[in-house]
Amino acid sequence: MTIYETEQNIINDLNELEDILARSEFLIRCGMVYEGLPREQCRDDLLIRDCQVNTWVSLSWNTGQLSFCAYSESLLVNGALALLDEIFNNRSRAELADYDCDLLNDPSFADLFTLTQLKGMRSIIDMILIK
Repeated sequence: MTIYETEQNIINDLNELEDILARSEFLIRCGMVYEGLPREQCRDDLLIRDCQVNTWVSLSWNTGQLSFCAYSESLLVNGALALLDEIFNNRSRAELADYDCDLLNDPSFADLFTLTQLKGMRSIIDMILIK
C-alpha cells in the first residue's frame, strides 16, 4: 500500500466514526496498544521540544527504510503517533521525497487536538520529511 493510500485509509476510518468522542476513544485505544519507543529509551536528545506533553521520537535509516519509533505520556498523542508510525515506518527516501502529509489538516483528526499539540506533530512530520 502506498503512503498516500495508508493515510487515506486512516482518514476514512476516522470519518466513519460517529463523533469526536468515538474518534478520541479510537485514538486512545491505539495509544494503549502502540508498541513504540520503550519508556527506558526516552532520552533528552529524542524529546520533541514543540510538544505540549513529553513526547520522544527516534528516527533512523535501516537498509534504506525509515525506522520510526515514538512515545508520548499522553494516550491521545500516543495514538496519533501510532497512526504516524503506520504512515511513515518502513518507507523509503523515494516514498517520502514527494509526500505531503494531510492528516493534520483533516478535521476528523485535527479537531481532536489543540493547536499546540498539532504544532508538535507537525514538528515530528517535518523531522521525518527532512531526514
